[in-house]
Amino acid sequence: MLLSAPLVRNIGQEPEPGKNMRLPATLLIILLLAGCGPKNKLEQEAAHGLTEIPFNIDNLSDEQRAVIRSANESDTSSYLIRSRPVVFQIVVTGNDADEVRLGGPLDRQVDVLIYALGEAEGDRLVDYGWIENVETGATVWKMTAEKSVHAGGDSRNRKAVARLTLEPGSYHLRYVSNSTHAYPDWQGGPPERQRFYGVTVFNMTALPLLEKRLKQAGVPGLRTSLEPGT
Repeated sequence: MLLSAPLVRNIGQEPEPGKNMRLPATLLIILLLAGCGPKNKLEQEAAHGLTEIPFNIDNLSDEQRAVIRSANESDTSSYLIRSRPVVFQIVVTGNDADEVRLGGPLDRQVDVLIYALGEAEGDRLVDYGWIENVETGATVWKMTAEKSVHAGGDSRNRKAVARLTLEPGSYHLRYVSNSTHAYPDWQGGPPERQRFYGVTVFNMTALPLLEKRLKQAGVPGLRTSLEPGT
C-alpha cells in the first residue's frame, strides 16, 4: 500500500517531486485497524483457530473413566456436582431438533465453560442453544449471532464460548435446529469438532479435583483425550 509523501513527511521537509514514500509497517497496521481493512465480519474472522476445550469425553480412556466413577461414588454433593466433569450436554445434533437436558438441582455455585456450535442464516442463528433457570424461567445464557464467530468450514458454521457461574438451583439446557446443515448432514464444510455440534457445559469447578485424583492414581490427565478436529 502506497501513500504520497506529504502524508508522512517530517515538518519542514518537502518531498522530492514525483516520488512516493512507502509507509512503515507499524503505521500501515494502524491504518488497517482504523478501517482500511476488510469490512466483512466473516472476512475478519478468516484467521480461524481451533477452540481449546478442557477434554473430549468421547476419547477418555477406561482408566480415566474408572477414576471419574470412583469420584462420583464418594461424592455427597447434590447432582454429584463436585465430581461431574460435564454439567450437561447436547451434541451430535441433527436437523429439526428440539432437545432439552436437566441439570441439577445444584446445591452450590458452579463455574462453567460453555462451548456451543450452531448455524447462521444471514444475521441470525437458526441452530442454537440456551440455558434457563427451571424455577424462574429466566434465560441465564443464550447463543446469539452477535456473540458467535466463524467455526471453520462453511460460512454458516458459528461457535460461541462463554464462562459464567451457575447459582444454586436447577437448569434446563435447550437446543433447537432447522431443517438444513446439521450433524451429520452438512450441506457445506463441517465446523470444527463436528461431533460437538450443539452445546457442552464443562464443569470448571470439578475439573481441578478430578485432575488431582487422576494424578494420585497415576493416570494421565484429561487433556490427553484431546485430538485436533474432534
